[in-house]
Amino acid sequence: MMSQLITSWSPNVQLKKIDVVFRQTVPHNTALILKGIITDMADAPSDPEISCDITMETEEGVKMVIGNATLTLPKKV
Repeated sequence: MMSQLITSWSPNVQLKKIDVVFRQTVPHNTALILKGIITDMADAPSDPEISCDITMETEEGVKMVIGNATLTLPKKV
């Protein structure tokens, strides 16, 4: 679910790295909110890289999963 959050918004995005930590057991049949925020952008020689923080939390705001990811996008020509 976390990787789908950061790759589903564009058909050209590629997930380079994802690192998550389960802070608590994620319960079944519970509404969850997945969030992501861009924290850094680097113009790499091949493809630009984007770093982001990602979280999965309950509707009450309790963080169940936290992590970060790095993804790439092709350069526009």
